[in-house]
Amino acid sequence: DVSDAHYWDYNIDDLTLDYRAFLESIYVIKEQERAAKQSAEQAGSSDYSVQFKREIMNTEYRNLDESALLRAIDPAKDVDGCHFVQKGKLWIGEPEVIPCTPYGVMKLIDYYGIACEGKRAVVIGRSNLVGKPLAQLLLDRNATVTICHSRTRDLGALTREADIVCVAIGVAKFLKADMVKEGAVVIDVGMDRDENGKLCGDVDYAAVAPKCSFITPVPGGVGPMTVTMLLANTVKTYRLQHGLED
Repeated sequence: DVSDAHYWDYNIDDLTLDYRAFLESIYVIKEQERAAKQSAEQAGSSDYSVQFKREIMNTEYRNLDESALLRAIDPAKDVDGCHFVQKGKLWIGEPEVIPCTPYGVMKLIDYYGIACEGKRAVVIGRSNLVGKPLAQLLLDRNATVTICHSRTRDLGALTREADIVCVAIGVAKFLKADMVKEGAVVIDVGMDRDENGKLCGDVDYAAVAPKCSFITPVPGGVGPMTVTMLLANTVKTYRLQHGLED
């Protein structure tokens, strides 16, 4: 019975940030940033802030070099954990600012007391923002982690062996019931539209849920956690910059 599964439900709208729009925002407000910095220096201070818009409708800057934009971010103010410095710290097991979505996933795992040690975990998706950092976080919890992607052969054979399946590939209802084993933990990071235009995730929720011990819905699952951890990272970076205890 579907009611036997434990569902991660939230009564707030999914507010997942658009990463590409965030990068475009960096470029669009560059003049504002320089002006703010100059103003702060004239006032004898090195502290200044810049506010980014969540959505930028103009697509004029789609051809910008993403890596160059990321390098322009001060690692000390990188609340998304996207800078190479922050990713390097995560990779060596000394994370300072963790990317918001993987961070949110791990907080869900902790809250529901799901043990990772010794478990087989499959992460479908190898993006720098979600797949790779999430795999590293699971590895740090002593899970045996497999990263799958568009070139993975016989993906279903791997997911059927997994105790934990995390899906972040951006393909609506990609994970089917025959791809998971009974009692699996399924975490859906996707945000898609189905054939009727209805919001859905990367998991065929209705078909997969009866087989799961835990499963996240879309909307209302990982999305709100992404926003929550963004705010947590904002507070953390402020405290780190000002020498306050975390």
